[in-house]
Amino acid sequence: MVKPLNEINREFETDWLIRAQNMQQTAPKKAHAVKTTRTTQRTATEKTHAIPKTTGKNTARKKTTAEKNKTRDLDKTSAPAASAAQQKKLKSKISDALFYAAIVIVMVIAAYYGTKSRGPIVILKHSVLTVLTSSMQSVIPKGSLVLVRVVPPDSLQTGDDITFMKDARTSITHRIIRIFENFEDSGDRGFETQGVDNHLPDSEIVYAGNVLGKVIFHIPKIGAILAFLCENLYLVFILFGLLVTVSFAIRGLFTPDAKHSKKALKKKKAKTTKKKKL
Repeated sequence: MVKPLNEINREFETDWLIRAQNMQQTAPKKAHAVKTTRTTQRTATEKTHAIPKTTGKNTARKKTTAEKNKTRDLDKTSAPAASAAQQKKLKSKISDALFYAAIVIVMVIAAYYGTKSRGPIVILKHSVLTVLTSSMQSVIPKGSLVLVRVVPPDSLQTGDDITFMKDARTSITHRIIRIFENFEDSGDRGFETQGVDNHLPDSEIVYAGNVLGKVIFHIPKIGAILAFLCENLYLVFILFGLLVTVSFAIRGLFTPDAKHSKKALKKKKAKTTKKKKL
């Protein structure tokens, strides 16, 4: 049967109304979905922009901490190495000083022994002597070591302390109290001397040719010690042996072994590598 036009129009209107209602109901949902998608996109973009900033800061902090740890490790390893090097230098200096002191003592005693047996020995215009009497006690005490320098007789003046030879082996250190020019028509000067603590001047005038030199320096009691060592030479050899053994002991015993130092370095390297890995 063919439907009349009125019914067809009514069905079409009802269908159109239903579709319109459905469209109105679905439209806000789509808008809400669009809004949610836009907000999610914004948050995602914000996160993407924010992530590199935080990661950059974290990486920079990690780098700075790693560098600080490296510098600390280097300081820890370098500080003991520097201290060990300084200790080695100091010990080597001490051992060298003791060794050379032993040699110098032996040389001085040998020279002094030679002067005692043969008379004064002049080395580089200087001579070393010992005062054996107390005639100059207030100025140069008995037992003092005297350093005499060879000078021209014309440069000597009244008040100078000189050392002159009384005979081939005996030397005297007294003060000039008077000078005679062209003594006894000899063409040389003559010197009247006296010990500072003596009441009278010396009985004989000292010719310029007998003057050994002028006293420039003295050390109390050292001459007496040297004289004692010359009389007991075995003590000199004992002292020399002690100084040499102590010098070698300081250099040999107190230096660390090579194996021990290598092991310590390996342990330090292993610790540093573990820290770096962590």
